[in-house]
Amino acid sequence: MRYVVLVSHGNFALGLHSALEMFVGADRKDILSISLSNGMGVDVFEKKVNELLAGMDKDAEVIVLADII
Repeated sequence: MRYVVLVSHGNFALGLHSALEMFVGADRKDILSISLSNGMGVDVFEKKVNELLAGMDKDAEVIVLADII
């Protein structure tokens, strides 16, 4: 399966994800998003990213669109 993962500072990725749902439907399991909130530590962000990606096959294709390098 191929996934699109949106990653950003603040709520940009979550807002973009919400807008995409208007075009492609809210029931898509192949579009995921996560945001780094103000004050969130790297350890917490890493845990959230791992949780987000946990259900993926190890052979999954992942396209990451991010404002975070």
